[in-house]
Amino acid sequence: MTTTSPLTTFSSVYFSPQIGEDDEKDENEICGSGSFANASSVPDIDTIDNATPHSAISPMARRILLGDDSDEEIDYESGIASGRIADVENEETASHNNINQIEGQHSLPNVQDYKISVAAGSVEEPSSSFFYSSTVMKILYPALFSFLVIAIILLFSLGAIAGIDNRESSKQIEFSEDSGTPYEDSDIPYDKHYDDRWTHLQNYMVKYGITAPERFFDEGSSQINSPQSQAIRWLAEEDHQFPTLPTHEQDLTTEEGYSLVTRYAMAVLYFSTDGKNWDSSYNFLDPDKATCDWFQVFAPPTGELGVLCNQTTRRIIGLSLISNNVAGAIPSELSKLTSLEYFESIENSFAGTIPSDLGKLTGMKTFVVAFNQLTGKLPSWMPQAWSNLEFLYLSNNSFSGTIPDEFFAFQKLSVLALDDNILSGKTDVIWNSMQSLEYVYLEDNDFTGTLPNLVTEYNSALITLDISSNRMRGTLPNELFQLNRLEILDLHGNQFDSTLPSTIPENNDRLKFVALQKNILRGTIPSTIANLRQLSHLDVTNNKLSGTIPIELERLHDTMSYLFLGANAYQEGPIPSLFYALTNLRELSLKSSRLTGTIAGVIGALEAIRVLDLDDNRLTGSIPNEIGMLTNLQFLLLNRNELSFKVPGDSLSKLKKLRCLLLDNNHLFGDLNPICGLEFLNLVYVDCGEIACLEGCCNCCTDGQSCHDNTQISNQDPVWEADYTRQFFDFTTGDDGKFYSNGNDDYW
Repeated sequence: MTTTSPLTTFSSVYFSPQIGEDDEKDENEICGSGSFANASSVPDIDTIDNATPHSAISPMARRILLGDDSDEEIDYESGIASGRIADVENEETASHNNINQIEGQHSLPNVQDYKISVAAGSVEEPSSSFFYSSTVMKILYPALFSFLVIAIILLFSLGAIAGIDNRESSKQIEFSEDSGTPYEDSDIPYDKHYDDRWTHLQNYMVKYGITAPERFFDEGSSQINSPQSQAIRWLAEEDHQFPTLPTHEQDLTTEEGYSLVTRYAMAVLYFSTDGKNWDSSYNFLDPDKATCDWFQVFAPPTGELGVLCNQTTRRIIGLSLISNNVAGAIPSELSKLTSLEYFESIENSFAGTIPSDLGKLTGMKTFVVAFNQLTGKLPSWMPQAWSNLEFLYLSNNSFSGTIPDEFFAFQKLSVLALDDNILSGKTDVIWNSMQSLEYVYLEDNDFTGTLPNLVTEYNSALITLDISSNRMRGTLPNELFQLNRLEILDLHGNQFDSTLPSTIPENNDRLKFVALQKNILRGTIPSTIANLRQLSHLDVTNNKLSGTIPIELERLHDTMSYLFLGANAYQEGPIPSLFYALTNLRELSLKSSRLTGTIAGVIGALEAIRVLDLDDNRLTGSIPNEIGMLTNLQFLLLNRNELSFKVPGDSLSKLKKLRCLLLDNNHLFGDLNPICGLEFLNLVYVDCGEIACLEGCCNCCTDGQSCHDNTQISNQDPVWEADYTRQFFDFTTGDDGKFYSNGNDDYW
């Protein structure tokens, strides 16, 4: 499944889902396709405060970015956090105090103190002093005045000559287009009053390897309009932060050099990504704000986006760009942000490859570029260069090729998200070497290979494992359900050909979500599945399971909310009574399960149920009147059975939330007009000529003819970005597609 936009994010960001559409509809889904949902411009997952790794979040972000755990009051109109203002004010106060302290070290009082002393009569006039003799003063004053005038004239003359010399010198350090490098004379000391800022800035960036000379020109032309030259122009002509530029001797190890280069790098980022068309400016290129103030604060839970600085060192430690129409290449100049630990771009349009120069950012801990347009192979330099990396999210791009063997060198990686790319090959390097992994997302690629038998030995830290919709094969490891930290297991849509592992420790209270549909699983569902005491979601549809459904599932009545067991070869028999005891069920599918017998009236006990799918069985008898007790029911699929007797129209009319009703291919008769006024009902199929229904309310099916696509399976394709909750239901009837939003009906 290829999705179009994301849900999540960093800094202090939260994603909220919207409905998205798959590029290709899953032909095995009817009322339950899950797809990742789109976010509006601002996401819904707080990446600093309430971080969860599977939502692309660093839990250390607030401590890293702000230097403490204190809460901040935010002025939303100005977009400034008061904590930052307080820090700046304290720095200014400290600087002022330092100045006073230095002045206080002089042996003579300052002017103000001297005036106070004179006014108080505490300063004695030295009568014997030569300079205080009235006779001498009358002689010297005119002479001193004349000398001062002459000195001023001489200084002006010398200054004019020096100015001419400096202008001549400026020609010597001018950037050379022919050689592509500064002239050798570029080490001439820079005059602080130098007026050719453009040339000086260009030479500075080239001298220290910030930007290659040719990058100041547009590719393939001599036009000086590249992002780098635009950044230089802005610094030279519009910026107010550097009235005096650093000299060529003040390299990146100096505060002046570092500040200039990081500001230049941020300006290059802005011009490289069409900054004027960003949805929010983040205060970028505000000439009166320091680079660390190029951020904006949004209402909770979004928080700060843009440049994120450590408030103690005032160094850039993070960049957060969320759903902001950022389009273009990642500039290599970002490699000069030597303190950068955190980079995040979600739902933007970064294109091209990840620059290898970013390998110089040896402190990188979190790197997230998800739902962008990056291409190429996964960088093999990452593990060695970013040895401290903990979170790597490259989801929903167009990366291709295999996972590099070098990835074994990741020693601290906790989250690996490579889902929704065009990656292929085996995944052995992950299972055999990266033992620190807790969250693995590889779904929707073209991976092959198997899972390791010794999964508990090599991957004991796993909390979430999602390798769905690939071409994985082989058997499921016997130890799979013995991973004592595992909470999410999604292997659906592969080619695993084996039985379900039966060795499940008693009272496993961690595993909540198991999705194994669309594989080649054989044998029976083991009774030990009930040892997963917190299991909320179990989907094994579209396999080759046989035998009977274990009665032990009844023990999960407190937790089970989503149970899809259909399209298997179970032993023929009635609806197991255990299902009537699972009163917290929200969705139940027993489609194509060889069921016989009747639907018991006790079904009215399933008060929480939203989806009831009993399609394509051999059920007989009537639809019980108790069906009207299921007031939360939205999708009722009873088609392709042998049901008879009068349809309970009055009972069905009590289902105020009903949206989808399939009764075709049965032997029912009667009047269904009472349901036609239901507010949400928009899809009804009945047998033509057997059930009366107002025109425009029902679609009728003729016996023996195809009425709609009866091969569909009601299930879910869960995605991690939505925390594995259902995003929407879909229902496809031939060329006519019906989509239903899930609203707030999250099921667990």
